[in-house]
Amino acid sequence: MSAIEVKRLSPEIAGDFIAFFEGGAFNDNPHWASCYCYFNHFPYSDHWSARKAEVNRAAKLDLIRDGRAHGVLAYLDGHPIGWCHAAPRAELAHGGYKDMPDSARGGVTVCYVIDPKHRRKGVATLLLHEAVDMLRDMGMTFVEAHPLKELPAGDARLSAEARSYHGTLAMYLGAGFEKVREDGDFITVRRRIG
Repeated sequence: MSAIEVKRLSPEIAGDFIAFFEGGAFNDNPHWASCYCYFNHFPYSDHWSARKAEVNRAAKLDLIRDGRAHGVLAYLDGHPIGWCHAAPRAELAHGGYKDMPDSARGGVTVCYVIDPKHRRKGVATLLLHEAVDMLRDMGMTFVEAHPLKELPAGDARLSAEARSYHGTLAMYLGAGFEKVREDGDFITVRRRIG
Protein backbone atom coordinates (compact mmCIF):
# COMPACT_ATOMS: atom_id res chain seq x y z
CA MET A 1 0.00 0.00 0.00
CA SER A 2 3.01 2.32 -0.18
CA ALA A 3 1.73 3.83 -3.44
CA ILE A 4 -1.36 5.14 -1.67
CA GLU A 5 -1.29 8.74 -0.47
CA VAL A 6 -3.69 10.03 2.19
CA LYS A 7 -4.71 13.68 2.33
CA ARG A 8 -6.74 15.57 4.89
CA LEU A 9 -9.92 17.18 3.61
CA SER A 10 -9.44 20.85 2.78
CA PRO A 11 -10.97 23.40 0.41
CA GLU A 12 -8.12 22.66 -2.03
CA ILE A 13 -9.26 19.04 -2.52
CA ALA A 14 -13.03 19.64 -2.35
CA GLY A 15 -13.24 18.78 -6.06
CA ASP A 16 -11.56 15.42 -5.44
CA PHE A 17 -14.02 14.69 -2.63
CA ILE A 18 -16.98 15.41 -4.93
CA ALA A 19 -15.43 13.46 -7.81
CA PHE A 20 -15.00 10.43 -5.56
CA PHE A 21 -18.59 10.52 -4.36
CA GLU A 22 -19.88 11.00 -7.91
CA GLY A 23 -17.49 8.43 -9.38
CA GLY A 24 -16.74 4.89 -8.30
CA ALA A 25 -17.54 5.13 -4.59
CA PHE A 26 -21.08 3.81 -4.85
CA ASN A 27 -21.01 1.68 -8.00
CA ASP A 28 -22.33 -1.28 -6.01
CA ASN A 29 -24.44 0.68 -3.54
CA PRO A 30 -26.17 3.51 -5.43
CA HIS A 31 -28.89 4.13 -2.82
CA TRP A 32 -26.25 5.79 -0.57
CA ALA A 33 -24.83 8.03 -3.30
CA SER A 34 -26.93 11.05 -2.31
CA CYS A 35 -25.37 11.39 1.16
CA TYR A 36 -22.06 13.14 0.35
CA CYS A 37 -21.15 12.26 3.95
CA TYR A 38 -23.44 15.02 5.19
CA PHE A 39 -25.73 12.78 7.29
CA ASN A 40 -23.85 13.26 10.58
CA HIS A 41 -23.90 17.04 10.15
CA PHE A 42 -27.70 17.02 9.75
CA PRO A 43 -29.56 17.12 13.08
CA TYR A 44 -32.94 15.76 11.99
CA SER A 45 -32.71 12.08 11.05
CA ASP A 46 -36.48 11.86 10.61
CA HIS A 47 -36.24 14.37 7.73
CA TRP A 48 -33.16 12.84 6.11
CA SER A 49 -34.95 10.68 3.53
CA ALA A 50 -36.64 13.76 2.03
CA ARG A 51 -33.33 15.47 1.26
CA LYS A 52 -32.06 15.50 -2.31
CA ALA A 53 -28.49 14.73 -3.40
CA GLU A 54 -27.89 18.24 -4.75
CA VAL A 55 -28.88 19.77 -1.39
CA ASN A 56 -26.50 17.49 0.53
CA ARG A 57 -23.75 18.14 -2.02
CA ALA A 58 -24.09 21.92 -1.68
CA ALA A 59 -24.28 21.76 2.13
CA LYS A 60 -21.17 19.58 2.37
CA LEU A 61 -19.24 21.82 -0.03
CA ASP A 62 -20.15 24.84 2.11
CA LEU A 63 -18.76 23.08 5.20
CA ILE A 64 -15.57 22.10 3.35
CA ARG A 65 -15.00 25.62 2.06
CA ASP A 66 -15.55 27.01 5.58
CA GLY A 67 -13.12 24.49 7.11
CA ARG A 68 -15.91 22.87 9.13
CA ALA A 69 -15.83 19.42 7.50
CA HIS A 70 -13.11 16.93 8.31
CA GLY A 71 -11.89 13.57 7.15
CA VAL A 72 -9.23 11.96 5.01
CA LEU A 73 -9.10 10.85 1.36
CA ALA A 74 -6.92 8.03 0.03
CA TYR A 75 -5.42 8.42 -3.46
CA LEU A 76 -3.90 5.94 -5.87
CA ASP A 77 -2.15 7.34 -8.95
CA GLY A 78 -3.66 10.75 -8.23
CA HIS A 79 -7.27 9.51 -8.05
CA PRO A 80 -9.30 9.24 -4.83
CA ILE A 81 -10.16 5.64 -3.89
CA GLY A 82 -11.28 5.90 -0.27
CA TRP A 83 -12.72 8.21 2.34
CA CYS A 84 -12.99 8.29 6.13
CA HIS A 85 -15.26 10.83 7.77
CA ALA A 86 -13.52 11.71 11.03
CA ALA A 87 -14.24 14.81 13.06
CA PRO A 88 -14.36 16.33 16.52
CA ARG A 89 -17.59 15.15 18.11
CA ALA A 90 -18.63 18.76 18.77
CA GLU A 91 -18.89 19.34 14.98
CA LEU A 92 -21.52 16.65 14.39
CA ALA A 93 -25.16 17.48 14.98
CA HIS A 94 -26.57 13.99 14.43
CA GLY A 95 -26.55 11.18 16.97
CA GLY A 96 -26.03 13.36 20.02
CA TYR A 97 -22.28 13.61 19.46
CA LYS A 98 -22.25 17.28 20.48
CA ASP A 99 -23.90 16.50 23.81
CA MET A 100 -21.70 13.57 24.85
CA PRO A 101 -19.35 14.02 27.81
CA ASP A 102 -15.97 15.41 26.79
CA SER A 103 -17.25 16.38 23.32
CA ALA A 104 -14.77 19.23 23.14
CA ARG A 105 -11.87 16.77 23.52
CA GLY A 106 -13.22 13.75 21.67
CA GLY A 107 -13.03 12.79 18.02
CA VAL A 108 -14.97 10.14 16.18
CA THR A 109 -14.70 8.18 12.95
CA VAL A 110 -18.21 7.80 11.61
CA CYS A 111 -17.92 6.19 8.19
CA TYR A 112 -15.68 4.79 5.49
CA VAL A 113 -16.32 4.62 1.77
CA ILE A 114 -13.88 2.57 -0.29
CA ASP A 115 -14.07 2.18 -4.06
CA PRO A 116 -15.27 -1.41 -4.66
CA LYS A 117 -12.15 -2.19 -6.73
CA HIS A 118 -9.91 -1.35 -3.76
CA ARG A 119 -11.69 -3.01 -0.84
CA ARG A 120 -9.98 -5.59 1.38
CA LYS A 121 -6.55 -4.14 0.58
CA GLY A 122 -5.93 -2.15 3.78
CA VAL A 123 -7.18 1.22 2.52
CA ALA A 124 -9.53 1.71 5.50
CA THR A 125 -6.71 0.95 7.93
CA LEU A 126 -4.49 3.59 6.29
CA LEU A 127 -7.34 6.07 6.49
CA LEU A 128 -7.91 5.26 10.17
CA HIS A 129 -4.27 5.91 11.08
CA GLU A 130 -4.25 9.26 9.29
CA ALA A 131 -7.63 10.18 10.83
CA VAL A 132 -6.23 9.52 14.32
CA ASP A 133 -3.20 11.72 13.54
CA MET A 134 -5.46 14.46 12.18
CA LEU A 135 -7.67 14.42 15.28
CA ARG A 136 -4.63 14.50 17.57
CA ASP A 137 -3.32 17.52 15.64
CA MET A 138 -6.73 19.16 16.18
CA GLY A 139 -6.31 18.82 19.94
CA MET A 140 -8.49 15.78 20.53
CA THR A 141 -7.41 13.55 23.43
CA PHE A 142 -9.36 10.46 22.42
CA VAL A 143 -11.07 8.94 19.38
CA GLU A 144 -14.17 6.77 19.41
CA ALA A 145 -15.84 4.65 16.76
CA HIS A 146 -18.92 2.48 16.59
CA PRO A 147 -18.35 -0.67 14.54
CA LEU A 148 -21.23 -3.07 14.04
CA LYS A 149 -21.25 -6.31 16.01
CA GLU A 150 -20.96 -9.47 14.01
CA LEU A 151 -24.46 -10.46 12.99
CA PRO A 152 -25.43 -14.12 13.00
CA ALA A 153 -24.78 -16.04 9.78
CA GLY A 154 -27.72 -15.64 7.45
CA ASP A 155 -28.93 -12.40 9.08
CA ALA A 156 -29.95 -10.32 6.08
CA ARG A 157 -30.77 -7.10 7.93
CA LEU A 158 -27.80 -5.32 6.40
CA SER A 159 -25.82 -5.54 3.18
CA ALA A 160 -22.09 -6.30 3.24
CA GLU A 161 -21.31 -2.59 2.75
CA ALA A 162 -23.61 -1.54 5.58
CA ARG A 163 -22.00 -4.06 7.92
CA SER A 164 -18.61 -2.41 7.62
CA TYR A 165 -19.11 1.25 6.71
CA HIS A 166 -18.34 2.24 10.33
CA GLY A 167 -15.13 0.19 10.11
CA THR A 168 -14.66 -3.26 11.55
CA LEU A 169 -14.04 -4.18 15.17
CA ALA A 170 -10.90 -6.10 14.16
CA MET A 171 -9.47 -3.02 12.41
CA TYR A 172 -9.98 -0.84 15.47
CA LEU A 173 -8.61 -3.39 17.93
CA GLY A 174 -5.56 -3.79 15.68
CA ALA A 175 -5.04 0.00 15.81
CA GLY A 176 -4.99 0.15 19.61
CA PHE A 177 -8.65 0.87 20.32
CA GLU A 178 -10.36 -0.83 23.25
CA LYS A 179 -13.98 -1.88 23.70
CA VAL A 180 -15.89 0.53 25.94
CA ARG A 181 -19.49 -0.69 25.76
CA GLU A 182 -22.11 -2.35 23.59
CA ASP A 183 -25.09 -0.37 22.29
CA GLY A 184 -27.62 -2.61 20.55
CA ASP A 185 -25.98 -3.88 17.36
CA PHE A 186 -22.92 -1.65 17.81
CA ILE A 187 -19.76 -1.70 19.92
CA THR A 188 -18.20 1.55 21.07
CA VAL A 189 -14.41 1.50 20.91
CA ARG A 190 -12.03 4.19 22.14
CA ARG A 191 -8.37 5.06 21.88
CA ARG A 192 -6.58 7.69 23.97
CA ILE A 193 -4.40 9.87 21.75
CA GLY A 194 -3.26 12.74 23.95
